[in-house]
Amino acid sequence: MSIAATVGAQGLAQLGISLGDIALIFNHGRKLGNWLMAKRNDEDLFETLMESPEVLLKRKGIIEPARMESLFPNTAFIYNGEQVSTASTRSNIQHADLRPFSWLMVVIVSALEVCLPQPKVMDVLIDVFVGALDNAEADGALRVNLGVNIESWRSVGQVRGLANCVSATYRHAWKATTGVEAIPQLNLAEEREMIKFLDCLLGNNCHKFTCVSASTFAVARSIQRCGVHIITNGASSFEGQLVVVYASDSSALDPHGPWVHDESDREDPMRAHRGLHDRAQMVSYPAGDPESMVHTVKANRATINRMKRMWAEGAKAAEKITVIGAAQYPYTSEQEVYYYLGDEMDPEVESFNASDTILAANSFPISTQTILSATESLTEGLESHRKEWLQTHVGLEYLLKTQSEIPSRRDDNMSLWLAYQALVFGFYYKLLEPLVCLDFITDKDAYYSGLWGYGSTTFLAMCIQFSHELRRNRRVGRTHVLYMLATMYSGRNKVYYPERSRTTYSGW
Repeated sequence: MSIAATVGAQGLAQLGISLGDIALIFNHGRKLGNWLMAKRNDEDLFETLMESPEVLLKRKGIIEPARMESLFPNTAFIYNGEQVSTASTRSNIQHADLRPFSWLMVVIVSALEVCLPQPKVMDVLIDVFVGALDNAEADGALRVNLGVNIESWRSVGQVRGLANCVSATYRHAWKATTGVEAIPQLNLAEEREMIKFLDCLLGNNCHKFTCVSASTFAVARSIQRCGVHIITNGASSFEGQLVVVYASDSSALDPHGPWVHDESDREDPMRAHRGLHDRAQMVSYPAGDPESMVHTVKANRATINRMKRMWAEGAKAAEKITVIGAAQYPYTSEQEVYYYLGDEMDPEVESFNASDTILAANSFPISTQTILSATESLTEGLESHRKEWLQTHVGLEYLLKTQSEIPSRRDDNMSLWLAYQALVFGFYYKLLEPLVCLDFITDKDAYYSGLWGYGSTTFLAMCIQFSHELRRNRRVGRTHVLYMLATMYSGRNKVYYPERSRTTYSGW
């Protein structure tokens, strides 16, 4: 163990961490990456690449380690169900001195994770690093090793409070630019622009960058706010400082405008715009307001308003249903906690036509008066062939085999399908909300990530699969619930399969 790690261990002991747990933390840091091993893991990365950090970070004066230490001096994390923080104790964890490259990557990773799922963060950084190294063979080495470094940078951002600073600034910049609360995942065109921005940021030949995507500009704003010496609201204050501006649609289409980052963009002005309105998958939403994800769906105003109404109907139906946790006794660690629905509080008191009854039975764990009324409202006035189309395109078999295609190219079909999707999502977000404890989330304005997008079938398939298990077995295991919650609050894109997924395990 290095001297820096030893000093870190002493600081952890002062905070009340047991010696056995300290050993586990360092072992985890070496294998998977964490904040205590960030410096050592970065040294190992450059030793593997046989390069120095200056090869990747060519821009001078972009970040100052001493300033970053003063901006984010405290360490906070959860231990044995309690929040531990150096701010409230006399303990002083001596962090290994991170170099400028490491600090910059902590900020960048914290920003990218607001708008990209974790695997995509690695893909973007590998593209940037391979370009900077000018060595295609580095791709393989980075894919093997970079995951540990990314996890270390992410961990530093979390325990030092930097991630909260970045995400809060990103949210403010995004809303100021777009007027929307929820934050969609970058699509391919936006990923391409983000890579160009990071190339410019780390290099020393680019002094001005104009963003076409509001997401790229939000990243620039957030990293500036949290210690990186760039300018997003004025002229540069010293030679070589990067200036980042946001282009309106009209200026971005000027063939000689500042948005041009390479000659291929100049030859085809629309190239930089292509894909900016494609489907997204991960969508970040503010705490307590998952319904805001509706506004990220690229649909017309009438469809969005209809989706909001159906979301509210779904949530209203779920409020009348209780989810109860239980276990078989005597309970052992090999057994799994399970959940079932309480006694029906909203019995069906009216008769409904067969098509609405079938539709409700497909997607909801129980057919209540409110659910059936909402389904009837959705399909009111539809001809029988339209109802049959909807039944087919929300069936589990269809959804699981068609995750890469939208259900229809017709606007009227998609408006109907999206409204039904919102009804189901609103129901499940409200139904499972009581199972989630957010007491340890210190940032009350935190954002969480769901899984959505125009025509995206993935989470709808998860909901319907969940419904089928509850109807079939009258209960659902904790592992299946955790899969659902991981998707609803962390944007995890993985469907639960009973025959393949471990029980008594969260599935991460």
